[in-house]
Amino acid sequence: KQFVKMIKRSKETVLSFADRYVDHTFVLSSAVINQVALGNIQPQEDSEDTIRFSKTYDQMLYAKLYDDVIKYDVIDPRLHALRKSDLKLEYRSYNNQFKGMDQEDLCSFLTEKLSLSYTSLDLYYNCPFAFYVEKVLRIRKNKNELAIFVGNMFHHVLEEMLLKAQEEITILQIQECMQEFCRKNNNPFGVKMHFFMEKHAQDLYLILQTIQTQLKQSSFVQSGFEEQVSITLENDYQTKLSGKIDKLLTYDLEGKTYAVVLDYKTGNTDFDYHNLFFGLNMQTLIYFYLYHKVGRPYQFGGAYLQRIFINPLQYEKNTTKEELLWKQLQWSGYTQEDQKVMFAVDNQVMQHTFLNRMRIKTDETLYDTAKKWVISDEIFHSLLKFVDGKIYEALENIENGDFSVAPIRMDDIDACKYCSYQDLCFKQEKNYRQGMKVSSLSILEKAVKTNEK
Repeated sequence: KQFVKMIKRSKETVLSFADRYVDHTFVLSSAVINQVALGNIQPQEDSEDTIRFSKTYDQMLYAKLYDDVIKYDVIDPRLHALRKSDLKLEYRSYNNQFKGMDQEDLCSFLTEKLSLSYTSLDLYYNCPFAFYVEKVLRIRKNKNELAIFVGNMFHHVLEEMLLKAQEEITILQIQECMQEFCRKNNNPFGVKMHFFMEKHAQDLYLILQTIQTQLKQSSFVQSGFEEQVSITLENDYQTKLSGKIDKLLTYDLEGKTYAVVLDYKTGNTDFDYHNLFFGLNMQTLIYFYLYHKVGRPYQFGGAYLQRIFINPLQYEKNTTKEELLWKQLQWSGYTQEDQKVMFAVDNQVMQHTFLNRMRIKTDETLYDTAKKWVISDEIFHSLLKFVDGKIYEALENIENGDFSVAPIRMDDIDACKYCSYQDLCFKQEKNYRQGMKVSSLSILEKAVKTNEK
């Protein structure tokens, strides 16, 4: 009775119920049948072609039908009724902001699994969410496995062959070294192996000859290959920070030991310490940082990336193959400002230098374009302190679960350009962190001094 009274008091009441069940039949309630017989309820058959009486369902249906209009130019007759119902259409709207993970789960991850390297720090500063996907959730998309394999193989061959610096290196030795590497590392070349082995062996022979010529021009001596250096950071989780340095060169001058760290790349070798403000391009400084922390406080001689892959597409008119090879294999990076050290790094820095962008006038002063690429001892030590701050800044953010969708974009840097996880984050323009290079490294030095005060 109360149910009937409630219905009668209402100006307009709509009741809905299912007309299908597991076996596609449905037994109508006797209460409903009685009310229909008494005229208290006016039945109206529903079908899949009419509007449901669920706001959530209607909104979903509205978005679905509207999608058909946008994509296929198909106009469903139900759209008219849905438009009149004054529904808020949330078409292609979503919230892509990561809200965080359970703190207990995060603590477990940090305690048992977290270890950092330059690569992971660079990933975090490029986009915290990408770090979360790859390093926390351990979701890894397939990348260019063949290119990675070739890069690792080139690193291995260079390490093995350069350890035989006093010997005459032959193509046959290189091929044998490559074949051994392939046997131990699941060769992906398949039937193409013979062609690739021959091509890469010839390239590596030319690369090794060029590197040996460069080393003869330097007073710095080889002190380490593929050296792994690790420290434990001072935080609650005793996080490990490690780095693998491709090549370490040292030189003793006036009672000090200067070092050059050199990292081999099969791709881009450009980096800029002016990007340190945003935690980017820290690789070579992290290597020096690690050496200092393990009790090897080298003075700064130079920090470079060197391409170890010949790009035949970078052909230049009126340039010989030898000149092109020399240009492609130049060391790209920063050199000690003190010219005693600079000339020790490259004895031929004024004539036939292998230091990219380094140009010196006949009066032994630097061209303006080269001044950006030299740093003093004072700047170097300030940069190490700045890197220390960025390491612990990232560590603190990770411990707090800050994994927001916030890719960096500045000048020619776009964190999303080659990101494998764009189909997970659904980034929007507002998510970007807009950065701008600092105009001078002295700004970073001042920032360090300010923090120390």
